[in-house]
Amino acid sequence: MSVRSRKSVTSRCTTRALVVLLAMANPVAAQVVRGTVTERGSGESLPGVLISLEPTVGGDAAARSVLSDATGAYAVRGTAGSYRLTAKRIGVQRFFSEPFTLAAGETREIGIEMEALVFVLPPVRIVDAGLCVLRDAERQRISALWDEARTALTATSLSQRDRLFQGSITRYARRLDPRTLRVLEDSWSELVGTYDRTFVSPSGDSLSKIGYWRIDPTGATYYAPDGDVLLSRAFQRDHCFTIVEGRRDRAGLIGLGFAPTATRGIPDVRGVIWMDERTFALQLVEFTYTRLPEAPNVDRVGGELRFSRLASGAWVTSRWFLRMPEYIAGTDPNAPVVMTRPTIRALIEEGGMAFGPGLNLYTNPATITGTLRDSAGAPFPGADVRLGGTPFETVTDTAGAFRLDSLPAGYFTLIVRSPSYDSLGTPMADQGLRLEEGVAARVTLRAENTAELLARMCPGVRAKRDRGIVRIQAVDSATNSPLTNMAVWLRWAGDFVGRGQNVTAGNRGGEEQRTDAQGSVVYCDVPVNMPLTVSAVNALGRPARDSIVVRAVGGRITTALLRTRRP
Repeated sequence: MSVRSRKSVTSRCTTRALVVLLAMANPVAAQVVRGTVTERGSGESLPGVLISLEPTVGGDAAARSVLSDATGAYAVRGTAGSYRLTAKRIGVQRFFSEPFTLAAGETREIGIEMEALVFVLPPVRIVDAGLCVLRDAERQRISALWDEARTALTATSLSQRDRLFQGSITRYARRLDPRTLRVLEDSWSELVGTYDRTFVSPSGDSLSKIGYWRIDPTGATYYAPDGDVLLSRAFQRDHCFTIVEGRRDRAGLIGLGFAPTATRGIPDVRGVIWMDERTFALQLVEFTYTRLPEAPNVDRVGGELRFSRLASGAWVTSRWFLRMPEYIAGTDPNAPVVMTRPTIRALIEEGGMAFGPGLNLYTNPATITGTLRDSAGAPFPGADVRLGGTPFETVTDTAGAFRLDSLPAGYFTLIVRSPSYDSLGTPMADQGLRLEEGVAARVTLRAENTAELLARMCPGVRAKRDRGIVRIQAVDSATNSPLTNMAVWLRWAGDFVGRGQNVTAGNRGGEEQRTDAQGSVVYCDVPVNMPLTVSAVNALGRPARDSIVVRAVGGRITTALLRTRRP
């Protein structure tokens, strides 16, 4: 997955190649090894076991792998040759068959018995000598944990290859406050179908060469490593590993920390592969970027991938997000000239969540119950309440109450919207909260008042009776789509005493700004009780003919819609 920012007063982001539908390859080989995987002692069939047909001759010849199905059955094809069969169940020592020869046209039956789960980190038969470790005393444990993580990542890759996931994918894009992660803007969409991947990254070899973020003449691009990247030899070659013990919100997890080798001289990622401390099942991968320009809150730039196992034994990337910085104008380190120290105005976050039959996002669902009140404290009915980045939403009742149930655990933002606040380009209320399995969270939300909205929209500006605030939303008059990065001029007759002035010939005052990613612009200090003309500005500095006139009210926020065409 990649997100790209462009050089402008407000950076924009797009996501490339998030969903790729591929046709399944037609099998052509006639040689097959098949059988059933069962648990020793109970005889129970085991789904989702990773079965690999590994050549015993041929040097670096690639193994062919499949997952056992819901009945424990498997079938893996190969060419005629010498092989051994391996099987790996998470939390259980890897199974190795005796070497055998697969003749042309042969179908060989090999039943596999796996040990029962005892929740002890199994020893590895072969230590990966090529794995870079920071502390040699941890080598054996790191190799064993990597074998568990690699099993789940490979199972995820096979599930994608064989298109074993069918359901819906909810995607979202939002702007966050870089300090508090409060949601400033939010949008989402839903896709339904059979997908081989929830999202796609460039290959590990490509990222090894070009870096995980890079600058070109049009801006900066940020890449997130997917499961295939983490499995690649390039990723293992470029990173060193260490053991990380889970604490606080990672309690109950054990991690493999990864960081670029000392010789890596291009932008890379560092982070942790987290597994369940008891079962060693893969839970999530979190990462941040290296070599970013120094700026406040730059440590929040990065992302997260969460993994879940389907009832069939297949694996899927069930949740993910990627955050990139949006810099304040004049401080963008990607621009030709940086006027001051880089300052992050907002974080652009893109992500999503997968839903589908057999995808267990929780053992016991979480629940949210709450009440919404207006800025004066009275119950507020009829507002939309949604769990950000998910399809879970509801509407407050006549008492302002709401309930959301059957929710997965994790950190989310509860977002409340109503038409009156939408016109201001802001949620009515929002609150971040961590949901825990089987726990009912109780919240009380209150709508922001005028002073709080002013502080959000115009930091440092105090409300005055003789000055007003104006928010303009610029949209294309033909398509009604937002007009981003467009110069908009607000002007009036008389002396100008506000901020950011752009005084023109004659006794006129005004202020010119560029629209943000939502096509909006805010003027924080304008005169009241007089006509204010709002116009798009062309390349010659002249106002468009389809100007509008608004009047500001002292100490209040006035909103207006400018329908125009990009000059």
